[in-house]
Amino acid sequence: MSVNSLLLLLIWPFASFLSLFRGKIDIEFRNVFWFLCVFFGFGFVLKGDVGDSYRYAEELKEINFKIKLGFSFIDLLSLIYTQYSDPFSPIVTFIIAYFTPDYRFLFGIYALFFGYFYSSNIFIILNNLNKDISTKLKYLIFAYLLLILPIWEINGVRMWTGFHAVFYGLLKSKNSLLDRAYILFVPPFFHSSFFIFSAIYLIAVLGQKYISLKLIRIVFLLSSFVVYTGFRFTFEQTAFIGDLGSGGSELLEGKTSAYNNEYDLELEQSSWFLNWSAEFSRQINLILAVGLFIFIRTDKYNIFGSISSRELFTIGSIVSLIALHPSISSGRFLVWITFIGSYIFIQEYESRKGLFYYLLEIAIVIFILFILVIKIRFGFEFFNYGFFLGNLFSIYFLGNDISMLDFYYALFGKYSS
Repeated sequence: MSVNSLLLLLIWPFASFLSLFRGKIDIEFRNVFWFLCVFFGFGFVLKGDVGDSYRYAEELKEINFKIKLGFSFIDLLSLIYTQYSDPFSPIVTFIIAYFTPDYRFLFGIYALFFGYFYSSNIFIILNNLNKDISTKLKYLIFAYLLLILPIWEINGVRMWTGFHAVFYGLLKSKNSLLDRAYILFVPPFFHSSFFIFSAIYLIAVLGQKYISLKLIRIVFLLSSFVVYTGFRFTFEQTAFIGDLGSGGSELLEGKTSAYNNEYDLELEQSSWFLNWSAEFSRQINLILAVGLFIFIRTDKYNIFGSISSRELFTIGSIVSLIALHPSISSGRFLVWITFIGSYIFIQEYESRKGLFYYLLEIAIVIFILFILVIKIRFGFEFFNYGFFLGNLFSIYFLGNDISMLDFYYALFGKYSS
């Protein structure tokens, strides 16, 4: 990175953000994007006293206090997979807590990891795209891909960093033993649910020679139809699976309870725009799944490193079946299909003539524009207004209390939008 770019990042990061649109996709583009992610993390706005982000901030204070009383790193490691469900968050929290209880540094380091995989994935995708993007729809799908899991999802940093790490591994895979080991072992470091993904990936790798590509494509399409039409089992119908999910662990039972909070579900159902956004997302994902089914007809289609189509559809089929479990957390794995479907769509789709295709493209445009507006509006709840008007130093001294949305309301009134 040049000295000028580094100075601009330190003085006014938003100007560096504007520089990303200069049309040159090089390593400096990736590094500026990465730094902006870290800057966002440092200025992350906590919303009230609920959610994972608040819990992370409180854990930082707690561990900082315990360190002063003699709590050691070895003590912390002994609590992983008992008190803590995975290594990433407690290890990072301990290191930061050793120096400060200020949660801004914790979220800055969270964003350092999240932002590396996120910026690298965007960088690789942009460089792998066909240079002739023939339809405007592809640009819109790319924006959708960019905002499926944006940096403001750092509230769920463990799960979503693990997911970006998986996607990064697939994009970079050259079918070597090291690449396989990365996909198996690195994502579970961030979130323990990726042990499930690792098991699925292992099945796909070891069993691909014995699986009919034609059959697994049909299973993938049917399971996607079931999932994306909104069908979900109830807890009573999957009581045995639900019992397996908790395993008698208070930690996991608490997680299951949190992921199925009735208040949150009622809040989403009472909000028409959240409800419509969720419905539009399901329809877009179904279209992408159908597109994935249509475009990939041969096992030689290796758009993700050296991963075969059999692996692709085997993983996708099992992920779709897992998503039938009633827990909200199980549905998170569907983001995997959304990313891959979006990526392949913008690589392969060519606009076709005819009323059906015209109406389909219009529907996709409307769905995606609506989803993007909701996602950006949601992101502004966590963006510190200093992201646009300040820098690291101004945020450090002025604090993290005012989000971009609150700043807008203060200027124009809450109902001005």
